[in-house]
Amino acid sequence: TFELPPGADAPAGDWYCAGCGGAALDLGASRRLQSRAPLKPRQTHSSYRGVSAPHSYRPHSRKWLARIKHRGTEMVLGEFDSELQAARAYDAAARRLKGAAAVLNFPAAAAE
Repeated sequence: TFELPPGADAPAGDWYCAGCGGAALDLGASRRLQSRAPLKPRQTHSSYRGVSAPHSYRPHSRKWLARIKHRGTEMVLGEFDSELQAARAYDAAARRLKGAAAVLNFPAAAAE
């Protein structure tokens, strides 16, 4: 446990350890670490059909996973560097497998 020695005043930012002979513990290092700017949060999901966020498939991967279901079987289309590339791969597979009935991420691109 941490407590002040009898009759001692603790300077700001330091704690005294009763079991350590009253030695001061510098808490400045942990405060400096806490004051760093927060890390940018990882994206948790994709807004595109058939695209999974990087960490949902492989925890340390930064790649986006594209997959499609057809006739009860899920097919992995691959891993892509960007979410947009994965969405376009899904659209190409959906057009090939389902034809005109395919629900696409970019229907305007299919009309061209």
